[in-house]
Amino acid sequence: MEVIPHAEDTYDYEGRYSIGRTDFVCPAELSAEESAEVSAIAASAYETLGAAGAVRVDLMLGPGGPQALEVNAIPGLTDTSLLPMAAEAAGMGFEALVERLVELAVARTTAARG
Repeated sequence: MEVIPHAEDTYDYEGRYSIGRTDFVCPAELSAEESAEVSAIAASAYETLGAAGAVRVDLMLGPGGPQALEVNAIPGLTDTSLLPMAAEAAGMGFEALVERLVELAVARTTAARG
């Protein structure tokens, strides 16, 4: 997901949640090299933190390359949330997304109980 605030805006709360102030492009328009690099950074952050299930890793791609900003362990599921947007772009509707999240949680719980 690429987040593109309009030129006159900064990416703050208003820019994020006011309709028309930010464009969301999914999948992000990255070169194959950039895509591989951000995927590796996101996977490393996920593994380093011992994350489970769906998380959102926010990155910034600047002149020095991509940098992880934060890991959101509980990504939103609202109409304006990025996880449902990304799932939709991948061909997964909201109901299927929620069903898959529940399946993953049940599998983790079952595995933890042995």
